[in-house]
Amino acid sequence: MDESPHSDTLVINRLFEPDEGLLSLLLVADPSESVVRSYLNGGKAFVGRIADLKVVAAVLVVKGNTWELKNISVAPGHHRNGYGRRMINHLADYAKNNGASSLLAGTGNSSAGPLAFYKSLGFETIGTVKDYFADYEPPIFENGVRCLDLIQLECRLR
Repeated sequence: MDESPHSDTLVINRLFEPDEGLLSLLLVADPSESVVRSYLNGGKAFVGRIADLKVVAAVLVVKGNTWELKNISVAPGHHRNGYGRRMINHLADYAKNNGASSLLAGTGNSSAGPLAFYKSLGFETIGTVKDYFADYEPPIFENGVRCLDLIQLECRLR
C-alpha cells in the first residue's frame, strides 16, 4: 500500500521500553493485566502511531522459527481504518526477515470479527484450546456469547 506523507500516515516502530500507554492499549484486546504483563515482559512490542497518537499496538513472542502474535489492539474510535491489517503485515515481514517461517495467532470462540479478520490475512485454524479463558475475572462476553475457548490460527510466511 502506498502511503502519502500526510499527518494521518501510520508509522510502526518496535517499542523497546513499553510504557503504561502501551499497556492501556493492549488491555483493550485482552482484559487481564497480569496476562498482558506476562507476555509483554518476554515479547517484542510494536506500536503504530499517527502523529503522536498510539492507534495500534501488538506483541510478538519468539518460539524458534514460529512466532506468536500474543496481542494486537486498535484504539477505540480507530477501528476499520486498516491499522490492524497494516500492523499484521508489518509483523509478518518483520518475523520473516528475522527467520520466522510462520506466525501464530489466537482469538476467543466468541470473537467472530477477529476470526474473520485473521482468515482474510491468510491465517488458517489449526486448533482449539478448551476453557482457555474460563478463569478470566470478570468473564468475557462478546455479543452475548461467553468467551471460553481459544481458537488457534497459523499463517505460513513466504
